[in-house]
Amino acid sequence: MRPVYLNHCEKGDVLTAAQCNAVFENISIDADDLNRDEYVPGSSGVSRLYRDLIEKFGLTPNGETALIYF
Repeated sequence: MRPVYLNHCEKGDVLTAAQCNAVFENISIDADDLNRDEYVPGSSGVSRLYRDLIEKFGLTPNGETALIYF
């Protein structure tokens, strides 16, 4: 996800696997949470899932403020 990079790297840096793992290992999503009622098919459902993941990761979409530190 682009926001992971923007929140943890400077332009031109390479995001390491360890940095990615530190972010993604903190998220637990149950299969029951990914359903048609919660995330309707189509762009509005995808947008909602994206916003929810950004919030759960503690990121900002454009990297202005990082809430997760390594």
